[in-house]
Amino acid sequence: MIRVFLQGGLGNQMFQYAAGRALADKHKTALCLDTSWYHYPVKRKFELDKFRIHAQTEKSFLSFLAYNIWNRPGFGEKHSCIFREKAGGQVDALFDLHDNVEIIGYFMSERFFPTVADAIRAELGFEHRNVSRETESILSDVGSGNSVAMHVRRGDFLELKNYQVCTEAYYFRGLDYVRARVDNPRFYLFSDDPTWCRTVFSDDDCCVVEVTQSRDDSLNDMHLMSSCQHMIMSNSSYSWWAAWLGQTPDQIVVAPDRWLNSDPMNYIFCSDWIKLSAS
Repeated sequence: MIRVFLQGGLGNQMFQYAAGRALADKHKTALCLDTSWYHYPVKRKFELDKFRIHAQTEKSFLSFLAYNIWNRPGFGEKHSCIFREKAGGQVDALFDLHDNVEIIGYFMSERFFPTVADAIRAELGFEHRNVSRETESILSDVGSGNSVAMHVRRGDFLELKNYQVCTEAYYFRGLDYVRARVDNPRFYLFSDDPTWCRTVFSDDDCCVVEVTQSRDDSLNDMHLMSSCQHMIMSNSSYSWWAAWLGQTPDQIVVAPDRWLNSDPMNYIFCSDWIKLSAS
């Protein structure tokens, strides 16, 4: 069995699941998702159960204690190895692992799951979701023209200096880049700060999307963004998945040229994405 110690929000969970799914598929063994990180209320919650994933889940109080006391989840579990991802990707190191291992990390690159990419697209897709009439109306709008999703992450990023990457100038570069290459684009802005977005991006071709269903369902905005023809990303795993799941013919994906102030994390970007200066 391959065991994945999950941590973080929805986008992070999707990366961790994809890497574990690829490793389990390689060894033709079962996949277990350790959700102990979510044992007590935290700012994030386990959300992969909203998808059609192929894995069992376990929440071990011992694993939760071990992670918080010894920084070693899996305490009390009989695993031959605990693999902790280090900076820089470590794709080869992950796939050199044998069966019966617990993996810990973020695994933020499509290079961790190329062998199961089609399966991941199916399992982490949105076709099974029930959507509100309001959401359905937006889906119809973005499907009827040259729609461009733009994800503006502010909120907690304003307090985390290492994540303060995407400036207003970056987003304006992205708008100009797409306008020069797409006929009559319509930009749909998704943000945790819609009031700020309305003030800053007030052009006629920009529309800030606020959908009631998105307040209670974190998958909803990702679903809407992935349904657009093109995308201007932020340095967010949530944004990454919206772009990756939304692949369309001739799709343009604009991304910031670095993920963190301390590390550009070049391995996270897909080869056909357009990187623009984030400053």
